[in-house]
Amino acid sequence: MRFLIGILLYVAIFMEAFSQELSWKQLWAFSCNFSSNEQVTNWQKKLEKDAQKLHCKRQRFKDEKAFLKYLFHFLHQKYLKTYDKNASWGHIFQTGTYNCVGGVAVFAYFLEKTGFSYQLYETDNHVFLCVVGEEGEIFMIETTAFFSEGMLSRRENLPQITDFVNLSTISLENLIGIFYYNEAVKAYFQENFIDSVAFANKAYQFYPCLRVKEIFTMSKEKLGKQIAFAPK
Repeated sequence: MRFLIGILLYVAIFMEAFSQELSWKQLWAFSCNFSSNEQVTNWQKKLEKDAQKLHCKRQRFKDEKAFLKYLFHFLHQKYLKTYDKNASWGHIFQTGTYNCVGGVAVFAYFLEKTGFSYQLYETDNHVFLCVVGEEGEIFMIETTAFFSEGMLSRRENLPQITDFVNLSTISLENLIGIFYYNEAVKAYFQENFIDSVAFANKAYQFYPCLRVKEIFTMSKEKLGKQIAFAPK
């Protein structure tokens, strides 16, 4: 029985790792909608190089909270320099501008590479994540805040953490859907309904939720009217 449980656990861990690796590939595929393959490859290499350095750096920290604080400041100094709610994934590497979705994706990537477990959370118009420490401690990471305000621990801030962890959880795959959703919304307000429909359709593949369905329906209706009234 123990052998069977061990096999099942190993399979579960393998499948989760495979799913996460696939999700990162899908995020890079999303990037190719706006940047060249060469640019995207360079961004990947940059992240991988820093991830290797940080993995080694973590071994020097006895306290995981101290390392998470170091990671928080490192990422804001190198990648997440200026908050802009309209920024997309590629802007992080081009100009250092980011929104909450891109910030969470960057943190999630480096948390995985340095051996931390995490959970993504979503509100109506915001995403953030919580890190689960080796001793069960929970740290809330707010990527759009700076300095000590951007990281709270359950021991120190129990009421705030408890309120947040009762919110809806999302997967890394869902997060990619939000990237596409945001682009669909941008295209919609620019009256580029062809792109809006395409991005919304892609978003629904990763995150089949109501708001994605709504933007798809709205964009499709607008596109239909645009075609109907177009000069013959």
